Amino acid sequence: MNKSQFAGNNGCNSFSGVIHNVTSDKLLFENVLTTLRDCMDMPLTDAFDAAVKDIYVYKVENNTLSFCNKANEEVLSFTKKQVETADIRIHDIWVAINIEGEKVGQRDEMPRLELNLNTMEVFGNNGCNEFNGKIKSVTQKNISFGMMGMTRKMCRDMVLPGKFDQALQKVVSYKFANLHLTMYGKDGKELIKFLKVD
Repeated sequence: MNKSQFAGNNGCNSFSGVIHNVTSDKLLFENVLTTLRDCMDMPLTDAFDAAVKDIYVYKVENNTLSFCNKANEEVLSFTKKQVETADIRIHDIWVAINIEGEKVGQRDEMPRLELNLNTMEVFGNNGCNEFNGKIKSVTQKNISFGMMGMTRKMCRDMVLPGKFDQALQKVVSYKFANLHLTMYGKDGKELIKFLKVD
């Protein structure tokens, strides 16, 4: 293999580049381009980006792909995911009607969520600011989101958007029934209830 491409997400920003000089155990990533979103956990994403630039050697054992630097120190490792299919009915656009038991009244900008299972991305609006991010994993019952990038507008009511953001960060599972998508926390308590709008 002479040249191939690679792409991914560092937890905040998408990146891509060229894989050069691949042998049975060595490779070099070149011409790495990345988006420039500002996310909540930038030290983690910066550390990831630095590790990618340091990759020199790789190895595959069982379901783990490990990357090491020139000193043969591991800088990144990835585990192959066993894919359990998600409930495809959640691939849609949703408007929040309850957040942590509190009814969301009619507003100019309703908190909404769009789940795209093809690209494993989430988009939406918290009632004030637009956000987007990655769906880290999704099964028939469980869902987890990566870090979200968000606009930084100030609105008259920042309480509801704040509650929505906090609730969305705690989501670990979901249930779909009667055109409603309900998301739950670790303790099984309802966090956000959505209504299908598309």
